[in-house]
Amino acid sequence: MRKPIELIATCDGAYLAPLRSAMASCVINNPGERFCLHLLHSTVDEKSLLHMDAYCRYLGVDFCAHGIDRSLFDGAYASKRYPQEVYYRLLAPHVLAEVEGRALYLDPDVLVINPLRPLVEVDLKGRAFAAASHLDAAHPVTGINKIRLDTTGAYFNTGVILMDMPAARRAIDPAGMMAYARDHEAEMLFPDQDLFCALYGASTLEVPDKLWNYDARKYTDYLVRTGGESTMAWVMENTSILHFCGRDKPWNVGYHGRFDALYKNYMMIAARAAERAWAEGEERGR
Repeated sequence: MRKPIELIATCDGAYLAPLRSAMASCVINNPGERFCLHLLHSTVDEKSLLHMDAYCRYLGVDFCAHGIDRSLFDGAYASKRYPQEVYYRLLAPHVLAEVEGRALYLDPDVLVINPLRPLVEVDLKGRAFAAASHLDAAHPVTGINKIRLDTTGAYFNTGVILMDMPAARRAIDPAGMMAYARDHEAEMLFPDQDLFCALYGASTLEVPDKLWNYDARKYTDYLVRTGGESTMAWVMENTSILHFCGRDKPWNVGYHGRFDALYKNYMMIAARAAERAWAEGEERGR
């Protein structure tokens, strides 16, 4: 029997509903797989955690919540758009000491529409991580980021990160990471990504974003970049992870992106499943 796929997510209470949508899509499109979801958080209340546990059990997913001490990040750059939780993914290998194999970090604003196993089992070629870049080598912002962070490699999007947990523990020094964040606060535009790329970019295998971290805002860009290959039919058949990057989110009123209907479908599936899970939980509690 294959080992379960270990998933990691970090969020506050406001992002639990999108996380439920992500998990519904994950289970539906990975038949036969077992999942364990590790939620790293510092502010989610007990009732919400109980609801999330019931929801995951309803889906057949193991759920583990891990509280993070916010004082660990005192002095680290944070904002309304980039709250403290964005750093938690980088601490995951140390927080989840019980996970000895690989784990896949997913932002809550994703949909999983095809199997994840090929990514989880990818040959890391001795690297600790695998991630995708949303900017190709010729994009001007790629050069700006390399100068800004004094790096030579790709600028990775950290919404999807495969971690070899033992190797990641060796690579990540929590104290050094936070010292870098404090020392370079003025230079950081995207704290989690800037930290990851500056400190761990050389330890990261680049994987194709069109398969493993598809920026849902850029359908036309992908179509042009691939010479017309990445049609909607191609994406539905080949892309595994759609990532709804940016401020405009598909669960908000007024969103009209290319994948709006697809997201709303999974959102409704998740909402109905959550209602049934909570109802069953209340029945058992009587």
